Amino acid sequence: MVTAANEIETIAATVRGGIFDYLLKPVDFGRFAQALERFRDQRLLLTEPRDWQQSELDRLFGVTAAQMAQTEDNGEELPKGIDQLTLDGVRDFLNASPPEGANAMEAGKAVGISRSTARRYLEHLVASGDAKAQLNYGEIGRPERRYVPWTK
Repeated sequence: MVTAANEIETIAATVRGGIFDYLLKPVDFGRFAQALERFRDQRLLLTEPRDWQQSELDRLFGVTAAQMAQTEDNGEELPKGIDQLTLDGVRDFLNASPPEGANAMEAGKAVGISRSTARRYLEHLVASGDAKAQLNYGEIGRPERRYVPWTK
């Protein structure tokens, strides 16, 4: 679609209608040519009778490398609310923690996230088998939950 209409209602209606691309006037010729090439490539690919691989479908539907970065090393998609960069930061902090491990507050301060967010990431590491949680009972109050990597 090539148009000057930039209202959300118009854009949403055309997306629901199945448009391939949306270009605002005045149109940059390079961007227009790119849209036409993508359209041609998609049409050619869809005429080939064969079985598809996920990577080919990702390219066809425009899944970007940044979106693919949301996948862990083991190939499984991260759960909603878990970001790969933050997870890496929490994992790095935990691997550098002392032998007695760290609690969610310490992890949050070190990584720059809230205690509750740090706990969610630490629990994800426990669920994925990258860490284990230990309960330390003190004199008074609730037991403290400390996390240590499996390698320690």
